[in-house]
Amino acid sequence: GMQLCEDAKAAAEKKQFSNAKALLSAAQDELRKSGIEEEEEEVITRGLRQYIERKQEEHLQVLREEEEKLLRQREARMRELEEEARRAKEQAMEEARRRTEHAWFRAAEQGKHHKLDEMMDEGSIADPDLRDEKFRTALHIASSCGHKKAVRTLLKRGANIDNQDGDGRTALVLAELNEHEDVVEYLTGKGADTSMLGSSRR
Repeated sequence: GMQLCEDAKAAAEKKQFSNAKALLSAAQDELRKSGIEEEEEEVITRGLRQYIERKQEEHLQVLREEEEKLLRQREARMRELEEEARRAKEQAMEEARRRTEHAWFRAAEQGKHHKLDEMMDEGSIADPDLRDEKFRTALHIASSCGHKKAVRTLLKRGANIDNQDGDGRTALVLAELNEHEDVVEYLTGKGADTSMLGSSRR
């Protein structure tokens, strides 16, 4: 819409120039016919020339202003696009992080100790004591599910043996609650704090 208006404006300006030029030559013809003094003709001609030049200058000024406006609009749009791209990248990274963390806790739940090792080797998980939304670590989950090899892998990778979950329970307590005797023995052997176990265990 704006472009059409500009085209119409430019056309109108051009028409004005040609009208002014036609006016100039018509005036010159008239002057010659009527035999007006050469000097007067010069004055009128100069006046018309100045008028045309002024109109051309005004037209150029309008074009310059339009160009500046378009440049400003383009710069603003570029900034918008850069901001959109930055947000999209952040969202993609956040989504990838969530998927990676989900895969980590799932591997602990399913006892996939090789997967836990692999994820730490490739650096997709840097902290073995990462917490899920219930404030559990992979060690809490693996112990609850009775996956001794996963428990061993996590401890080897530096997981804190006495970390407490959102309910204040350690991996050892969770292994006992779920009756995973081999995991209880393994964690106890690795020096887990037994003070929160049932009285018969201490």
